[in-house]
Amino acid sequence: MVDVLWTLIGFLIGVVAAAIAVEFGLKKFLSPPENSKLTTVWSLSELPAPLIAARTISGANVPKNARLLTAGRYTGARDGFDLRTSGELKGNFAVDANAARALIFLGDIAPGTLALWTIDERLIERLRSEFNRLWGRSVDYVEKVEIADVPKKANLSVLTEGTVQDVVPYRGSYLLRLTDRGETVGVLVEQPVAMNGKRVAVTGIVRASSSGYPLIEAVEVRAA
Repeated sequence: MVDVLWTLIGFLIGVVAAAIAVEFGLKKFLSPPENSKLTTVWSLSELPAPLIAARTISGANVPKNARLLTAGRYTGARDGFDLRTSGELKGNFAVDANAARALIFLGDIAPGTLALWTIDERLIERLRSEFNRLWGRSVDYVEKVEIADVPKKANLSVLTEGTVQDVVPYRGSYLLRLTDRGETVGVLVEQPVAMNGKRVAVTGIVRASSSGYPLIEAVEVRAA
């Protein structure tokens, strides 16, 4: 009888000890780390070499040396940084490429959004690894523009539509003359296309030409 009593007491002590251990463990897990803080006052320029993953971003100044990965349409300035897109992107964060600094956003990347500022090296390494994984599987961001706006998009990937007026030989390749709403742009293609008079969609990169007028270096020309 005494042995049974002591066994029962030991069992109860073990249960209580386990419960205390679990409670302390959960408190430690759920408590914000000392090297992180919540803030609504932040700037992407606080990161020396920012890697920015943004499902949605608006009103936030993107530093010129940044790499920006977006899941949707981007309408901000595009000067001096790399811009790509990925449908796999699920969250909003910014992490430095080298320094132990990162921002995890609790909403869109926009002024006043609550964010977790952290210098936790393990968390930062995971964010950096996720960004690099997504960047490696991403594609160039293609902006849909009117032909009239093509000259403003130097060295950027664009999608535009127009009617093919003619196709002529041009420096070992061919030049397609595309018009829409009274505006014209030249489209550089490797092979002649039999689409005179047809409406087409052109995806390509805007390049400067020796004439001073921009050309679109075509990646794809298809019927619109």
